[in-house]
Amino acid sequence: MMNYIKIGTFLALLFCVTGCDEIRNLGLDDVQNISSFKENESMDILDISFSPTYKEMTLDVDLTSDLSGRLRSDTANVRIAVHETVRRGIGFEYDSKEELELVRIRNVAAEEAAKQNFKVLAIVDLTLPQPQVDEQREALQEIKNVYGEDKVFVSFMHDFEVSETFPLTDYVFQHYFVSKENSGKLLFRTIVEKRDEVTKPDGPFPTTNNQALVIFSDGAVYDENDQPFDAKYYEYKAELDKVYPQMVKDTLSIYYVQMTDASMEGGDEASLTLQRMCRNYEGLYQEKFDWNQMEADFKKKFGLDYCDYRLTLANLDGKVYRGYSHTLFVECYDKNDALLASDSVSYALGSIYEPVIVNGDTKFKVILKGIIIILISLLVVYLVFQYAVPAVQYLYFLKKHVITYKGKGMSVNNRLIGDSCYMCKDEFKEGEKIVVKCEHTVHKSCWDENEYKCPEYGRHCKSGSHYFNYRELWDSRNAPSYMNKVLVGCIAALVSWMFFLNDFHLIPHEILKNMMQQGTPGALRSSSEHTNFINQLRVIPYFGFCVGLFNVFILGLLSVISGNWLRRLGRLLLATFIAAACCWSFFAIESMIVLVMGMTAYSFIIEWIPWVLSSTLILYLLTRLVGGKLEKKKVLIACVMGILSMHIWQFFYDDSYTDYRLLLLFSFVFYSVTIALCLSHLGFRSDHFFLSVSGSIKPMDIALYKWFRTAPNGIVTIGRSVDCNLQINWDINGKISPVHAEIRMQKGRLRLYALEEGVFVNGKSCPLNKGLRLYHGMSFRIGNTDFVYKENLIL
Repeated sequence: MMNYIKIGTFLALLFCVTGCDEIRNLGLDDVQNISSFKENESMDILDISFSPTYKEMTLDVDLTSDLSGRLRSDTANVRIAVHETVRRGIGFEYDSKEELELVRIRNVAAEEAAKQNFKVLAIVDLTLPQPQVDEQREALQEIKNVYGEDKVFVSFMHDFEVSETFPLTDYVFQHYFVSKENSGKLLFRTIVEKRDEVTKPDGPFPTTNNQALVIFSDGAVYDENDQPFDAKYYEYKAELDKVYPQMVKDTLSIYYVQMTDASMEGGDEASLTLQRMCRNYEGLYQEKFDWNQMEADFKKKFGLDYCDYRLTLANLDGKVYRGYSHTLFVECYDKNDALLASDSVSYALGSIYEPVIVNGDTKFKVILKGIIIILISLLVVYLVFQYAVPAVQYLYFLKKHVITYKGKGMSVNNRLIGDSCYMCKDEFKEGEKIVVKCEHTVHKSCWDENEYKCPEYGRHCKSGSHYFNYRELWDSRNAPSYMNKVLVGCIAALVSWMFFLNDFHLIPHEILKNMMQQGTPGALRSSSEHTNFINQLRVIPYFGFCVGLFNVFILGLLSVISGNWLRRLGRLLLATFIAAACCWSFFAIESMIVLVMGMTAYSFIIEWIPWVLSSTLILYLLTRLVGGKLEKKKVLIACVMGILSMHIWQFFYDDSYTDYRLLLLFSFVFYSVTIALCLSHLGFRSDHFFLSVSGSIKPMDIALYKWFRTAPNGIVTIGRSVDCNLQINWDINGKISPVHAEIRMQKGRLRLYALEEGVFVNGKSCPLNKGLRLYHGMSFRIGNTDFVYKENLIL
C-alpha cells in the first residue's frame, strides 16, 4: 500500500500545473510585467488586446520622440523584433518555438489627432544662427511625425515681419528653414497677430476647437541699446499679460520653447511675460524643447487619448493558451543591430480547463470530431476485446495447455496426467488432444462442451477457466468481463466532455462578479487577478459537476439494467444528484481557498484535494449501486488517475497544435475508463449463479452453475419429486407439486417459469409458463420457502 502512495504522490507532483483564466482585452491593470528585460526608457507598452479569434494581437506602444521619428521616416534602417517566452509550470521557463509575426505598424497619434480635428501652428525664428534654425526644424519634424502635415502649420519670423501661414509640407522643410541671422523680429507683435489669426473664424488659418500655438525663439525683444524693437512693445506686452476668458483657453493653448541657453536680451521682463502667457493659456514654457512633455500636455489639454504606435502581431493558427504566463518582448534595432529600445509585458490567457485556441474550430465542429473519435474508439475497443484479445488468448491456451496424449505415465510441469477424462470418464487414447490447464484433465472436446471451464469448479477454478467460443465469435462471453464497462466509460466521458465544452455554467458570470465584489476585500477586488478568479470560480466547479454527474449516472445505469429497474433508478438518480452537488462543491471550495489566500501557483498544495474527494465519492456511490466493497487500492488508483487525467495531456502536448479541446476529450476518457476499470471486479457474471434459501430450512446458498453444466437443455427443476434438481423435501406443510417451477438458461440469462400455481415473485403471483428474468437480489417464494437469486462475485 505504501508503494501505491509513493507512486501516486510522485506522479501527482510531477504533472500538476496551475491554470489561469481568459482575458481578452488586457490593460496595464490586467498585465503583470514580471520581466526585468527593460534596458532603457525609450519604449513603453501601454496596452495589449486580442481579436475575437485571437489570431491577431495588438500592442499600444509609446516611444521617445527621436525614435518615433526614425520609425516613421526611416523604416528601412529600423527593425522591430518580437518574441515570447512561456513559463510552463513552476521553475520551467523557455522560449517558444514560434516567433510572432509583425503584421503592421500604425501611427495611432496621427489617426486620433485627425479624429479630434487638432491643429498646431508653429512660429519659427529665422533670425537665429543656422544650427538653432536646424534645431527648430528637427523639433517640428517630431511634431509632424505624430500628427502629419495636414495638422501642422508654420509661420516664419525674419526682417521684422512674420510670414503667412503654411502647411508644414516636405517642400517647406527643404527650402524655408534657412537662417536670416540678426535680421530682426517683433516677437510679442507676432505672437499676438498669430493668436488672433488662429482664433478668428474667417481668418486664413483653419480654425478648430483644439488648437496649439507653439513659438520657437530666443526671447529677444530689445536691441543693443536696451530699446524695444517694436514701437508698440508695451502695448503687445500688456496684451500677453492679460488673463483671457475660459472659452479662449479651452480652444487654444500657447507653448513657448527657448532656443538658447544665454540670458534673454530682454532680460527677466520678457521671460516673465512669456511664462505668464503660457500659464494664462494653459500651455507650457520650456527652457529646452521636450516633445514628450509637450505631447503629454497636448493629450491632457485636448483630450487626445492615443498611443504613439499600434503594433499588430499575428499568432499561428491552432496556438493554444492554457493559462501559462506568456512574456512578450518587443525590441527595436538600428541597421547595425544596435538595440535602440525595448520593453516586455506578461499576460495569461485561458486555463487547463478552458483553453483559448487561436482561430480554432467552432464548438459544433469540435464536438462532431469528438463524437466521431469516440465512435471509432468504441468500434476498435469492441473488435479488439471481442475478437483480437480472445483469439490471441486462445492461441496461447492451445500452445500451453492443449497437448497430445502420448500414453500412460506422462506428466506436465511435474504433474502426473491421469489416464481418463475427468468429465466423460473415458480413458485417453494416444494421439487425442487433452486439456491440462488444471489438475482435472479432460478431452479437448469435453472442455469445449463444458463451455471452456474446469468440470469440477467451473469459473471458480483460478487456473482452469478460459472461455472462447470459436464456433460463434460474436458470443458476448468471449470478450473480457470488463469490456462493457470500458465501452460505457467512453460514453460517459463523451457526454461529460460535451456538456463541459458547451459552457453550461451553473452560476452566470455577472452574478458571480457581484457576489465577489460584495464579499471580497477591497485590495483583492482591485488586483489584476480578480477577473481570473471569477472565471476560475465559474469554470472549475462546473468541471467537477460534469465529472461527478455523468460518471455516476451513466456507469450506474449498469446496475439499473441488472436489477429491479424502477427501484434502482430512484437510487441512481439520488446518487447522481449527490455526486454532482458534492463534486461541484469540492472544486468550488478549492477555488475559493485559492481566491482568499491569493495563491497563484497552488496546484502542488491543494489541487489534489478535490480530486481525492471526488474520486472517492464517485467510487463509493457506484459500488453502493452495483454492490460490492470499496477497496482502498481502487480509490488510490482513481485519485491518482483523476489528477493525471487533466494534466498528463497538456504535459505531453505542450508544443502541440492539435486542438486542445480534443485532447481534453482524451483526458475525460482517461478518467472515466479508469473509474470503469476500478468497478470491473464488481460486475456480475452469468456463471456465478446461486439461490439463497430460507424459511422452513436453515439459511444457506445453493450453487446453480453445476446443475446447468449437467442439466439437459439448460434447465434446473424445483419441486418435491426426487427427480428434481432442487428437491424441496424440508417443507412438509407447503403445497408444493412434484415439479413446481423451472429455472431455464436462455441466451446466457436465467428465467423463472412457474409450472403450477403458488409461485410468488416479490409478493405477486407469477403467471404460469411465462418466463420472468432473474436479477441479482430478486426474491420468489414456493410454499413456505423463500428464495433469493444471487450472482456472487469473485473478488
